[in-house]
Amino acid sequence: LTMSFTMSTSEDSGLPSGHLVVTPALTVKFSETLVVSYNFSDCTAKNYTIVTWALGKDSGNLKSFTLKAYNDIADSEIPMLERNLGFANVELATQQAEEDPDEMLIN
Repeated sequence: LTMSFTMSTSEDSGLPSGHLVVTPALTVKFSETLVVSYNFSDCTAKNYTIVTWALGKDSGNLKSFTLKAYNDIADSEIPMLERNLGFANVELATQQAEEDPDEMLIN
């Protein structure tokens, strides 16, 4: 599957709420693999299926992008990131409070 698009800018800057932003997208490649193991002692074979995932160019993933509207970033993405930062700060504070001061390294 190949997709292409063409974009151009205009002299009319318009309102920020109407702007589109090109953002990188995270592309994850999933593979289903049949694993076969053979027991030489009793000449039996077993198989099972696993699902693996890969990131990066070495796994055959392509760079991909999404188009986001300014309003989507301001109203959805930024609040979500701020919420996640708050959760991470609480988790870090909890971990630090649970640490044994005698085991902490002093820099």
